[in-house]
Amino acid sequence: MEKKKLIIGGVLLLVAIGGYMGFRYIKERQQAKANEKSGSRDEIAPVLESFPLAKGKRGDNVTKLQKWLNINLKVKKQPEIKVDGIFGTETETALKAITGKTTMDKTYFDNAKIANL
Repeated sequence: MEKKKLIIGGVLLLVAIGGYMGFRYIKERQQAKANEKSGSRDEIAPVLESFPLAKGKRGDNVTKLQKWLNINLKVKKQPEIKVDGIFGTETETALKAITGKTTMDKTYFDNAKIANL
């Protein structure tokens, strides 16, 4: 009986943690979309630096990615993108034009030496 209570307690704890993490993720995405639509830089959503870099992420790694994309776009004689540290539609489109992908994983980021920019 005691073992059953421990298992139920553990499951409830995991469900609560998962719910909280899901709630935070949704709130951060909503804030990022609101900032992107309004162009606001006053109330910036929390920095989302984790990989893969994808639409909605922001921070130093996104800024470095945007600089790297501009270098590659220049070589292809294509228009450069805005370097603002926000991974939006423009960054996603440029990344797809250069790599064929819409996200940037850590391995590619490291191999392309993007962190050095």
